[in-house]
Amino acid sequence: NRLAQQHAQGTSPEDIQTILGGLADYADYHFKYEESVWQKALSGDDWLGQHVRAHQEFFERITLLNSGTRPFNEVLGDLFPFLVQWLAQHILEDDKRMAIATLA
Repeated sequence: NRLAQQHAQGTSPEDIQTILGGLADYADYHFKYEESVWQKALSGDDWLGQHVRAHQEFFERITLLNSGTRPFNEVLGDLFPFLVQWLAQHILEDDKRMAIATLA
């Protein structure tokens, strides 16, 4: 949300780097906690391994976007669709299914 707000109001490359850094920090905290919950119920399951790899790929993508020398408008152009897709697929589908499986 902060990223969209900054983009609409005008932003600088430094702002984008700060936002991406904050996103990475939050994702690191969230993923570690989430994985500890899933681990209790799904340890050794291939599904959990795939989920953890998806988390690693998220960090790789954010690092790649944050480390390039491309104009930051191009970075934003790649970042918004990536985050929307991540929200729709990973959070609303995968995380929800894993929560249901954990509760079961």
